[in-house]
Amino acid sequence: MTNYSQECLQILELLKDRKNVLMMGPPASGKTRLMSEVADAFQNGFIAQSTPKSPQHIPDATIPIPAQAPSGAGTTPIPQLPSPDRTQRRVFKIVFNANSKPRDFLSGLVPEVRPDAASTTFRVAEGKLIQANKFALEPDSAALLIIDELNRGPAVQLFGDALVALEADKRLDENNQPLPTTWTFDVLNQHGVTEPMALSTHVYVLAAMNQADVSVEPLDVAFIRRWEPFRVKPNSEIARQLLGAAGEDASLPEIPTTPGEVVEAAIRAWIRVNNHIETGRGEEFQLGHGVFLTRNTAPPPTLEQALDFAIAWWNAIVAHVDEVFFGDVFGMAATLRADPDSAFYRLESVAFGQDQRQVLRRPVIIDRSNIYSLLRWIAG
Repeated sequence: MTNYSQECLQILELLKDRKNVLMMGPPASGKTRLMSEVADAFQNGFIAQSTPKSPQHIPDATIPIPAQAPSGAGTTPIPQLPSPDRTQRRVFKIVFNANSKPRDFLSGLVPEVRPDAASTTFRVAEGKLIQANKFALEPDSAALLIIDELNRGPAVQLFGDALVALEADKRLDENNQPLPTTWTFDVLNQHGVTEPMALSTHVYVLAAMNQADVSVEPLDVAFIRRWEPFRVKPNSEIARQLLGAAGEDASLPEIPTTPGEVVEAAIRAWIRVNNHIETGRGEEFQLGHGVFLTRNTAPPPTLEQALDFAIAWWNAIVAHVDEVFFGDVFGMAATLRADPDSAFYRLESVAFGQDQRQVLRRPVIIDRSNIYSLLRWIAG
């Protein structure tokens, strides 16, 4: 069995109890990675019942001594596993966007051009929710539907009447039989005729959204309350461990001598920037630790490579600050620690016609010679 993270096990536990979980957190905070881990645990979260036996000598066999011992079958579910008694398990995935349509999620007609047909015909397309539900309705089956970027598409419209059916107490029972409280919604069958459908209690939905993104369609209270929230936050320790940082308690010299000191300076600068963003805009606008893991997930081997990584990390951090505080020069200045005596960022008052404007002056160039000093300055 793979050693799953505590966050992964918590989400599985929530899915088991509430059926629907909504992960919320800043960009680059690990939501997509965590969804992939949950998907793996949902499909493979079984423990081997016994330790594999040693190879046995079988004189009459083609291979008298097997090259490998047979592995123990994983049949015992981990305690957090939803629908633990069901062994046929499958994960379905979809990413919402502005062009997502009901047929992508529920069902609908799509044009189909056939070479032998005189005109365009139509066929019924089954969306991801219907596919997942039909699989979960089969004996011994359970399905996990993953929805990434939930608020980048018209989510309320895409769910339609299925939103009510999503609730745990509005589903079918453990044997996929209707209850007095079971809610049905209409879908198109393969003959183009609407028929009622109810959601299996063995279909689970895990969605993720970045609250700082502008939604195509607002997610109202009625929509949000049908999900169990799970908040994912930036985690400096993940970046420190993966990239070999000098450590939170390390004293950083004026001139770096190891790659770990450069990494630590970058992480401390990022933490300070996030603190200012939380104060100025809110914690949902922060930047996650994934900003450090886009180029490499191992410690930089040399000081020069660490400095190059730091330049790329800082450029990404500043780009995020520019987006978060767009049009707010004072917010950017405070976040980037602009100071008249700084060699990096300065806030200056300049004349523009009859007005006085505030302009944020930036370093002409950031390279190996000054990136470490800049990070130490930002980190304070």
